[in-house]
Amino acid sequence: MNRGGKKGIIITIIIILCILLLAVGGFLVYATTDLFHSNQTLFFKYIGQVLENFEYVENTQMAEIENLKESMPYQVTGKLTYEPSEENTDNNSRILSNMELNITSNVSKPEEKAYTNATLRHENTDLFTLEYAHSNNIYALKSNEIVTAFLGVENDNLKVLMQKLGVTDNSIIPNTIEGVNINKLLSITEEEKQHIKDTYITALIQNINSDSFSKDANLTISKEGTIYNTTAYRLTLSAEELKTIKIALLQTLQQDSITLNLIATKAKALGLDENYTQVNNLNGQIQKQINQVSEQNSLSNEGVSIAVYVDNGKVITTEMIVDNEVKYTIYGDTQENSTKRHIYIENLSTDMKIIYEQTETTNSNSTINNITLNFNDYIIAELNIENIGSAQEQQLQTNIELILNESTIRYEQEITFQDEIDNIVELTNKNCAVLNNYTTEQLLPLLESIGERIATVFEEKKQAIGWRDDIQDILENVQQEAQEYEQERQNEQEALNSMLNQVGGMMNGQV
Repeated sequence: MNRGGKKGIIITIIIILCILLLAVGGFLVYATTDLFHSNQTLFFKYIGQVLENFEYVENTQMAEIENLKESMPYQVTGKLTYEPSEENTDNNSRILSNMELNITSNVSKPEEKAYTNATLRHENTDLFTLEYAHSNNIYALKSNEIVTAFLGVENDNLKVLMQKLGVTDNSIIPNTIEGVNINKLLSITEEEKQHIKDTYITALIQNINSDSFSKDANLTISKEGTIYNTTAYRLTLSAEELKTIKIALLQTLQQDSITLNLIATKAKALGLDENYTQVNNLNGQIQKQINQVSEQNSLSNEGVSIAVYVDNGKVITTEMIVDNEVKYTIYGDTQENSTKRHIYIENLSTDMKIIYEQTETTNSNSTINNITLNFNDYIIAELNIENIGSAQEQQLQTNIELILNESTIRYEQEITFQDEIDNIVELTNKNCAVLNNYTTEQLLPLLESIGERIATVFEEKKQAIGWRDDIQDILENVQQEAQEYEQERQNEQEALNSMLNQVGGMMNGQV
């Protein structure tokens, strides 16, 4: 081969290598950066991050405790107290601060039995006692000051019982109420999650015009004291577009047997009726929703705008404006042992704003949950929950603190698991009146009589501890203010008379 031919081959190889390098480099840039992606693709990419930060994460510590409850008896001891704020010095706040509710429970879920004794104490004196028992599928209450036997409901044919009580529409009332395991209720397999994402993101893409997506660069966002230079990926939908999407998603759900079966399973766990637990009936309920959405009249100012603010490939915060009236700002962070969620609600036509914040940290034997509700820059509620213990230790200590307007409600509880528990009341026809067995003519007078007795006992307890209704406090305050006002007037009159006497004396002296 001559020298020119060799040179041509080398040049050709170099060109091919350059093309390959450019292709590989271009692919890497496309895969690892946001270059060349459409606004629509990037919007859904980052919305996926938002949803991941807000999805339910099972608490292993509490899930293991709940599982142990299903197989092993346990005892619960708890105490509820109230501490008023320094500003609450009224009579009723003082009474509440001297009260406590003591609770003792023995539970055996394998035997489907439970017994609880709750005693309300005031200044170390028992004020009122309430007993609860569960056995033989009957749930019952008793207080010796009201009825001498347990008054119970059998967890069967509840629709019939409601009819006897005069409830005509019992369509949403289940025949039986099943216990709900929150972890099982909210758990979804990875396959189910992926199916839902694939199915409904595809439906959204097919029913949203690409012109509805936009991008704004170099937007300054402040979050928790840190300034970010972000790019916003925005979806803007008019009321009519939003209506079309709602219908499309509902129609997609009608054809989605996997998700329909998932919903039906969750509905059954909640004890809902066949309208929601049977797929065919559930399909009918969805069609009703489609008809309702179709009949809605849209106004020009209605619609939604969603903006995801991103910095270096990470979502900083998300804003949603609904009907040009309310703005929601949300962000979350989910890591292995901690989650954080923040929701900021702002009314754009007023100064009203609400901030909800939640943080949770977990490990094998500890969970600490803190929730704060802020209204117009004032903390109106704060909830702190601490769970210490584990299924392996066969015990759990729970401390709950709820602060409302600087007044504090505390609940302390300890659960200890035991091999056997004997102190559980067995409900029978001899110690329990089951309401299901009564006719309407028997039920109504019985419940009316019990209601009257409860009102009588309630008034007796109020008088015993010196409790005052709000109107009594108001009248007393008005009376006290009137007395203070009258005393001030009297003092002013005496001061005026004294001054006049002095003036009169001075004038007599001059004469």
